[in-house]
Amino acid sequence: MGARRQGFGIARVIIFIGVLAVLVGGGIYAVSFLLSPNFIVQRLQQAVKQQTGRTLTIGGRPNIRFYPRIAVSLPDVRLSSPPGFGKGNFIRMQRLELVVELWPLLQRELILKKLHMVAPRIHLMVDAKGRNNWTFDTGASGGGAGTAGSGGGLLKRIRLAPVIIEGGQVIYDDARAKAHHEVQNLDVAVKLASPDSPLSIKGGADWRGQRVKLSLFVKRPQALSGDGSPVEAFLETAGAKIEYQGLAGFGKGLRLAGNLSASGPSLRGLLHWLGAGLPATGRGLGKFSLKAAVEADADAITLKKLQLALDESRAQGSVRLRTGKTTTAITAALGVDRLVTDTYLGPPPQGGNKKAVGRGGGWSDAAIMPDLPRNLSADLRISVNDLRHRKLKMGPGTARFVVKNGAFKATLQKMAFYGGGLGGTFSITPGKKKPQVAAEFRVNKVRAMPFLTDFADFRHVSGTLTGLLDVKSAGRSQLELAGNLRGLANLEFSDGKIHGVNLVKLMELVQKGIVQGWNFSANDTTDFVELKAQLVFVDGIAGVRTLSMKGPLVQVSGKGEIDLLRQRLELSLDGALVKRKEGEEKTLLRMPAPLLVKGPWQNPKIYPDIAGILKNPEAALQQFQKLMRAVGAKKPAAKAGKVKDKAAEKVKATREKLERKVEKKLGGQLKKVLGKQQGEETAGKISEEAGKQMEKLLKGIFGKQKPPAQPAPAPAPQQQDGPVQLAPAR
Repeated sequence: MGARRQGFGIARVIIFIGVLAVLVGGGIYAVSFLLSPNFIVQRLQQAVKQQTGRTLTIGGRPNIRFYPRIAVSLPDVRLSSPPGFGKGNFIRMQRLELVVELWPLLQRELILKKLHMVAPRIHLMVDAKGRNNWTFDTGASGGGAGTAGSGGGLLKRIRLAPVIIEGGQVIYDDARAKAHHEVQNLDVAVKLASPDSPLSIKGGADWRGQRVKLSLFVKRPQALSGDGSPVEAFLETAGAKIEYQGLAGFGKGLRLAGNLSASGPSLRGLLHWLGAGLPATGRGLGKFSLKAAVEADADAITLKKLQLALDESRAQGSVRLRTGKTTTAITAALGVDRLVTDTYLGPPPQGGNKKAVGRGGGWSDAAIMPDLPRNLSADLRISVNDLRHRKLKMGPGTARFVVKNGAFKATLQKMAFYGGGLGGTFSITPGKKKPQVAAEFRVNKVRAMPFLTDFADFRHVSGTLTGLLDVKSAGRSQLELAGNLRGLANLEFSDGKIHGVNLVKLMELVQKGIVQGWNFSANDTTDFVELKAQLVFVDGIAGVRTLSMKGPLVQVSGKGEIDLLRQRLELSLDGALVKRKEGEEKTLLRMPAPLLVKGPWQNPKIYPDIAGILKNPEAALQQFQKLMRAVGAKKPAAKAGKVKDKAAEKVKATREKLERKVEKKLGGQLKKVLGKQQGEETAGKISEEAGKQMEKLLKGIFGKQKPPAQPAPAPAPQQQDGPVQLAPAR
């Protein structure tokens, strides 16, 4: 608040100059018959000492002219600080010029036509006990203001010309707050017709590296040190235009009560310039405008009935800014139309350390968790209509943001969220090496598809979602946060669909999928009534403890894991075709082998567990036969008779060719799915047993007819680009 006292100190200086003018005029009137400038200076110094208790020093020879006006030029003028403030000067100026009307002075009226201060240096000080050096309250007549008004009995009336300050400097030091401020290149015109008249100041100065234009009108300057005076103030810098109308006083520190308006290109830049502890560069806190009723005391400023436009947001409410010796505190209660956190946190960095995250990863290793200043505290309570974080959309609802000791915590309450509700907390706490992050959120009956799409670009599940997420991590980048994630998630979907796959259709085509897997198709869906999953996160790996789905025609259970760091998943699913009627459930058939869901989570593939089929081929064949019947193949024996001869001839002719191609091409595909070692072993088994397994397969699917005269392998695969697939029976 020390900088605010400077304007008051300048007003005191002007009053002192009025006193000095009275003394000069009275001294000249009393000794006008004497022509010795040194004698005049001596009398002037004696009068100043008597009236103010301070020492006046004039370093050079005065220049005095008596007609037609009294003109006085005093070089190197110095006025000491009061006792107890050291040997420094309260004011020192290169030159002081006075012009006084002669004839009114002879009639005991001081009419000052000119008062010009050249290069004054004004040093305002507050000591450890709270005393200041600009109060002129010593001497016989009780102070400068009273003396100016009475003229010490010498003058009946005083009228002061505008005071011109050229190239001035104002220094403010407060021993209590250990504050130091300097104003340079002060060029102002001060109008104060008499000590009881209104005060007007217009001009400019340099403060903290910026040129400040100012205009100030004080109706009753002497009341500033008491109950206060009506004030109109305007200030303009490169960063803001600020206007104030209301009461102002300095009796016990700065006090304001009035209306404030402000606007500028950067609120962050303005607060940094004012010393509020914010860095000059950063995201958000840009273009702003505000109107408010303002109340201020020595330590805080409160804005009521606030109308604020900041960045992309519009807000109404109240804000309180408190500045202490070491901290700046902001409290606010606001209603906001739209709040976009990307404005302040930045969008998620694009691209990542591909070497670190693997071919399927997309996390960035760019730092996104800056350290918050420890000398800033904030408590913001916001009712928001539209809240955006990254791609997520929330609101209306209430949010609270707290910053303290470098830590951040956000609390969401009663927040509308994708057709349902959201509540929870998100916090960032400084750590010894890396920031610690924690999140606990609950979602209730939200629309799953748009939420999962915006949250993780996952587009394969729709329906209604209720769930809990309770996780912690540490790091500064997406890559570190994903790799250090730990905690749990419980998810429950209801009345929805699995998009991209039709499990019933998948079971029909299970032979084809053995070779090349199934891609997700936008046109395929699987309805479900209930889908539940429980995930446990350890160091960026989400272990799927339980996974179950119940639908009108299928039932699925599974397990596996999701690699968050590489954004890949690997699940093993057991499925069955079911028939539900009137609350009863009947299993028609089970999958011959588990299904493997594997690959990047944006576009995974599904494979039958081939290793499982080879372990028990008889059971698998029985399931295939049941499957064919369940999907409409009511007479497999008849179908087998029609194709038996042609199939046998083709198998015989191409068996050796098939074995080579199966081992070469199928082996390559299996290594991608099962790994190199298991893929090679599996491909070898398939090629070696191709004839036997195909014979059993034909027999199992098409009935119990006699096999061909000679065992033969499966039909040769069709020649095509990409993975080999076994041609289905016709």
